[in-house]
Amino acid sequence: MRADFIRYVLTFLEGGVYSDTDTAPVRPLLEWVPEEFRNKTRLIVGVEADSQPPVPGTKYPVQLGQWTFAAAKGQPVLWRMIQRVLNEVAERLRAEKALEKTQPERHLGPNTVDFSDSDVLTVSGPIGWTEEICGYLSEMTQSDFTWENLTDIRRPRMFADVLVLPIDGFATGVPHSGASITQGNETKVMHYFTASWKGGQMEDIC
Repeated sequence: MRADFIRYVLTFLEGGVYSDTDTAPVRPLLEWVPEEFRNKTRLIVGVEADSQPPVPGTKYPVQLGQWTFAAAKGQPVLWRMIQRVLNEVAERLRAEKALEKTQPERHLGPNTVDFSDSDVLTVSGPIGWTEEICGYLSEMTQSDFTWENLTDIRRPRMFADVLVLPIDGFATGVPHSGASITQGNETKVMHYFTASWKGGQMEDIC
C-alpha cells in the first residue's frame, strides 16, 4: 500500500508518468495521446480487464490498471486516492485502538494496522483506482458513470479530462479481454507481471 500511496502523492504534487519496474516503454509519451485530445488530457489510464464474468482477481467486469498512468500536477483523481488511503488507515487505527482496550493481546504496536493483499487491491490498488475514477467522472459528467461506460473500448476514449486507453495500451499479452498477444499499434507499455509487491507471484489477472 505504501508503494501505491507514494505514486499518487508524487504525481499529484509533481505530475508526470508512473510505471512499475516490471514494465518497458514501447511508444513515446506523445504518442499515447491522439492529437485531438492533447489539449484536454490531464490523466491517462489503461484498461487492465474487460470481461464478463470478471477476470479472477478483479472485482468489476471492466477494471482500470494503475501499474502505469500519467497525470498532470494536481489532477483530482490522485487527491481522491490519497484521501481514500488516509481515511481507511485512520478508520482502522480507530477500530484497532478500540479493540485493544478489550483485547490487549491484539496490540500490534503504535499506530500499526494490518492490510491483507485483498485490502491493498481494494483500498489503494486497481479496485480503488477504478472506483475513484468512476466517482470522479460521475461528478464531471453529472451522470452515473460506471464500468459499463468503459467496456469494449478499442481506441483511446476521452471522458472529461481522463483519457482511457484500450486493453492493448498497457496490457498487451494478457490472456483475456480480447488483448493482442504481441505488440501492436495500440501498445504503449509492456507489462511483464512479476507482481514483485507479492514476492514475485503471478496474479490471476495475468
